Amino acid sequence: MAKRVPLKKIALKGMVGDLVYKDEYLNALKNPSDPQSGIDYEEMARRIPLIQKIDKAGVGSLVLEDAEHQVLEQCLRMSKFRQVVPEVFEMITEVVNAEDVAINAEAEAG
Repeated sequence: MAKRVPLKKIALKGMVGDLVYKDEYLNALKNPSDPQSGIDYEEMARRIPLIQKIDKAGVGSLVLEDAEHQVLEQCLRMSKFRQVVPEVFEMITEVVNAEDVAINAEAEAG
């Protein structure tokens, strides 16, 4: 029986107002959740592969493994913004409510 690999699909929209989703995702991942205490090696190890994956992606959508999605969601939820901007709230909400995508592990391997 084929193993199901749980995945999430997120939007990589171009300009939405003054917002570029990809840039906001990368900013959230590159900056420590708590600037006062910085970021440790283990957290870097969780974030860097996702930074590289998002950086290589084009506009449209991107499929993430559940663990990657959790890292991005956590970083976005903990990010501090200077203004209340509906587009930022919408972007974060879209990540939180990301669409489930299922791919068979056998199909991936083959």
